[in-house]
Amino acid sequence: MAQGRIIDMRAVDRAMGLELQAIELEDELEWAESQGRTSDVARLESQLFAVLDELAAAADRIPSRLAA
Repeated sequence: MAQGRIIDMRAVDRAMGLELQAIELEDELEWAESQGRTSDVARLESQLFAVLDELAAAADRIPSRLAA
């Protein structure tokens, strides 16, 4: 049981880290948009979508009893 709990917490920690990364990318994206930096916007959107996809996959690995 303890081993399963460690794995669960790692998944939670990973998801939290990805969420923070997504927030940072969103802030950078908004700044790039406001500055008219279209090449940065495209790069940041791509990075943000990749992080959000990874976050969704990480969230799927968190048991529902921990997600509540």
